[in-house]
This record gives sequence, C-alpha cells and structure tokens, in this order.
Amino acid sequence: MAKKPNSRVAQLRAEVKRAHRAATQKISRAKSSKGVVLAGSEFDPRGDIGKVKVYTAKQLESQLARLKAFTARDAQFVADAKKNPIPLGEWKEYKAAETVYNNRVLNEFNAIKDVSIQVGNTSMTVGERAAKMRADHPLAGNPSVKAPHNAVVREPFNIKNRAALKKLTKDAKRKMDPEYDKSELKRQQAEMRQILDAIKSPKLDADIKKLTGQQFNLLWNWTPFADAASTWYEMVQKLVAGEDEPWHYDVIEKKFQQAKDLVKQAATWETPDFERLMTFEVDVTPTGRKRKPKSKG
Repeated sequence: MAKKPNSRVAQLRAEVKRAHRAATQKISRAKSSKGVVLAGSEFDPRGDIGKVKVYTAKQLESQLARLKAFTARDAQFVADAKKNPIPLGEWKEYKAAETVYNNRVLNEFNAIKDVSIQVGNTSMTVGERAAKMRADHPLAGNPSVKAPHNAVVREPFNIKNRAALKKLTKDAKRKMDPEYDKSELKRQQAEMRQILDAIKSPKLDADIKKLTGQQFNLLWNWTPFADAASTWYEMVQKLVAGEDEPWHYDVIEKKFQQAKDLVKQAATWETPDFERLMTFEVDVTPTGRKRKPKSKG
C-alpha cells in the first residue's frame, strides 16, 4: 500500500519554494538597482533548492523562516567598495555616529576659526589657514593641516568591507566622548615634552606650561607650531648623529623662533570650553534610543 503523503510537509515545501523565488527576485533587484551582490554572500539564505524535497518538516520550517527574514522589508543592504553587502542597519549606525562627530567638529571649529595667528610677516585666522592647508580629499588618512577634528563624510563605496565599517563606527563613537579629547591632549603634551627635553630651553618650557589645555590644543593642532617644533627636533637629532648639513643651522634657528613666537601668541588666546559645545542630543543606536552627552555646567 502506498504511503499517504504528509500534507503539512507538502504545504511547507511549496511555501519554501515560493519564498526561494522571492529571495532570488530580491537578490536580482538589489544588484540591478543598488549594485549589491547578495548572491553567495553570508546573507544569501537560499541554499540548494533541490534539497527541499528531502527536508523534514522541521528543516522546512527553519528554511522558511530564514527566507522570510531575508525578504522582509527591513532586511536591506548597501554595497561596499567591492559591491559586497553591508546591512543597512549597520550603515545607519555608522552614519549616525559620523553625523554627531561632524556636528561636534563644526561646533569646535566655528568657536576657534576667527582666532588670529601670525607666522613671520603673514597674518591669518585659524579658519583661513585650515581652508588653505586642508587636503582636497577629506577621506585621506593624513590631512595636510594638523587638525584632529576634520569632518569626514563617507559613502558606502568608501568602505572596504563590513569589518572595516564596524571599526569606523567604534572609532567615531570613541571620538564623540569628551574623554577622548582629554586622552589626546595628554598624548600630545607628552610628545611636546619629548621635544622640549631636546630643546633645553627653560623659558620656552615655562611658557608652554602656563598655557591652558585649550590654548595648547589650539597651538598644537591648528597652527604651524607642531611642524616647527618637530622640524627643529629632527634637525637637532641629525646634528647629534653627525648627519648635519650647513643649511640645517638656518632651519633650526628659524623654526625655534617660529615656535617661540607662536607660544607667545597662544598665551593671549581666549579659547572656549569645547565640552560646553556638546549640547546636541546623540542618537547612535540602531534602535534610535537617544542619550545626551555629559557636559559641564
């Protein structure tokens, strides 16, 4: 006597086949409209359709759930630099963090852009110097102007892969925290301390120690000071190593004088408390839950 077909299994098998076709259509649309290659990726749930005929009811239910999750409206993707898929939710999480960070960049820059700096016979504002020196390509890892808060606006095709995006998101969130600036200030001051130890100028050392943290931040990150001090340091190292050239002495004298002049100017700058500028709300979670950054005052 022939075995009676299992109507439940037959129904599930038909549903899986329909969902499989729907998934194939979505994969095709994603490639043609967004350039996302989902076929064969970690997100492609289809598997071998030929195996459906031997699946148990439990296996069919599991496969159907995977297919329906994939074809759901909220399962969307963007294409990275190699057209591989990145979940839209992860991309939105990064962009939210990027937007918050860039807002902070703009707030801080607007607060100092009109500060005037004098370099030799040339007078300009911080904003004018930044405009002149900033790299033409904002995605470059090392912009020509020594400024830690360069706003960056990325698109999916700028992202190497999903893992790289996760690192960028983590980095953007880290930089949003006021504690990041404090740690950066300590690192930069330590770098300056190394240079001062080589310069051996008690007067310059004392003048720098009198600067507030924000005056030092502006001096180090937004003026030619760091480049002048670093160049001076490198030339002195060549002298010590016996690798000096006649022109090195002129560079040393010029850069040392430039550094001293900028430190003298820095002592007169009225700088804002950047933490007070962080008054906007932060939304960097996929769920949309908002939190407000801590701010003094």
